[in-house]
Amino acid sequence: MEEIKEGIYEVLELMGICTVGGDEDEDLREYIIDSLQFINFILEVEHHFEIEVPVNILVYDNIASLNGFAGLIEELVDEKCLVSCK
Repeated sequence: MEEIKEGIYEVLELMGICTVGGDEDEDLREYIIDSLQFINFILEVEHHFEIEVPVNILVYDNIASLNGFAGLIEELVDEKCLVSCK
């Protein structure tokens, strides 16, 4: 999961969002403060990890926990690998 968290931090950095980093479980809502920024963040995450985030998990509260959000992204990356590896 560390690679996923690093990727999320890279996306934030590319968006010009400075984070404290290093915290075990940050609340990403401290950095992504409005709906437009949230949509841009999700689009960048999709591009970075080459995944599609399903509409049913596009909820602002899903980024309340870096670890929780990284877990969701990790599941999507794993699912993509399972589908493309067949």
